[in-house]
Amino acid sequence: MTQVQPIITTSSVEAYVASALRVLSWLFGTILRLNLTGRSVRLRHLLSRAERAVESILFVKAVAIHGLPTLRRRYPGSAPCGFRRVARSGASLFRSVKIRARKASVLTRVLALIDALTSPERAVAYFLKQIRKGLRLFGLVAAEPPAAVLTHSAGRVACGFRDSS
Repeated sequence: MTQVQPIITTSSVEAYVASALRVLSWLFGTILRLNLTGRSVRLRHLLSRAERAVESILFVKAVAIHGLPTLRRRYPGSAPCGFRRVARSGASLFRSVKIRARKASVLTRVLALIDALTSPERAVAYFLKQIRKGLRLFGLVAAEPPAAVLTHSAGRVACGFRDSS
């Protein structure tokens, strides 16, 4: 019987890290050479994409260590009364890693990304913790209560304040 090969290998993750470091070093050199201040829309967009890529690479590195993440408990098709289902994006998962230096200068942001790639232990540990807990695709959010409950309770309150004279 043949063994199943892992989808993500550590050598492919290291290749991604090396490629990202090459792009970040190019970006760092370009910022220094042209003396860019970060006011350009294209530069901000490029930095945002680079930050997203670094977060994704670190997540893939955690998946290569642990394996594919399991999904948490599945919710039924319809939400309970007073709640609604929402699809979760990975934004909150990546935001909690705190790799991005959001309000810093352009050079500080690039250096933070290079630092995150060269010493990824903290981010990988965070992702491993989240993978072991299980990822959720959907969640429940409190919504407005049904209208029938509101009208019923409002009628009861109005009856209590009737003038009895």
